Order: sequence, then C-alpha cells, then structure tokens
Amino acid sequence: MNFAILLIVVAWLLAFLAVIILFRVLQSRKREQPVTAGWAGRIAPEDALCIDRSASWFGRQSQGMAQIRGNGVLVLTRKALWFRRLAPDLEITIPLESIRKISTPRSFLGKSIFRPLLRVDFVTRQGQDDAAAWYVRDLECFYAGLRDLCGPRGA
Repeated sequence: MNFAILLIVVAWLLAFLAVIILFRVLQSRKREQPVTAGWAGRIAPEDALCIDRSASWFGRQSQGMAQIRGNGVLVLTRKALWFRRLAPDLEITIPLESIRKISTPRSFLGKSIFRPLLRVDFVTRQGQDDAAAWYVRDLECFYAGLRDLCGPRGA
C-alpha cells in the first residue's frame, strides 16, 4: 500500500514538473516574438547582411560598467547596425557612417566570456565618442561585413 502511495506522489510531482517546463517554454517563445517582429518590421529580410537572433549585449561604454547584459537581435544592413535587447527592452541603431573603429577584444567594460567580442566604436548624434560590444555566433560575418562597408575607417 505504501508503494502505491509513493507511485502516486511521484506521478503527481512529474506531472507538476511537466506543466512548469511547458509554461516556461511557452513564455520564452512569447518573449522572443516581439524581438523578431521588431527587426522584421523595420528591416526587409533582403537588406539584412548578417543576423544574430541571440546576440549577447555587453553594454555601451558611455553608460559605465554597471549595465545589465542581455540577449537580443543584432542585424547588419548596408546603412546601419541595429540591435534590440529582449529584456529589459533596449534598442540601438548605429549608422555605418558614424562608425570609427571595429575590433574583436575578449572583454568589454570588465566583462568577458573568454571569446572574441564584436566591438564597435562610433560617434553619437551628439558628437560624443562611444562604443558598444556584443558576443555574436558568426563574428566573421559581422566583422568582415562592417570592415567592407566602413572601409579604412572601420579597420
């Protein structure tokens, strides 16, 4: 009899765990939709030269070291580098003509994952020097694309 009760308790726990996992999967898919829709609604798919739907944001130099990292969509077009972070919501567009330097350091603002990052130094609309960095899966696509589009000023 005790064995039957134990089996029932284990079955209920497994069912409860399955419901929690299903809920988490549905929530993560629901959160990803606005990010994907955000770039697709602004950038025609044929204009996207490089896309990383899970780019890891390392921050912006002008905002200091105490920033929240997070994943989002990074898209390179012939006119701009566009990023939208999932949570907390953040959107940044860097026009290619404002880019001054492209590099691949292993850390940015004291943060590292011990892999090369994409660092972009640029000038803001207010004329201030700034930089941003991401970890992207296809670093070569973004680095080569930016180098080709920005010419000598990006190297």
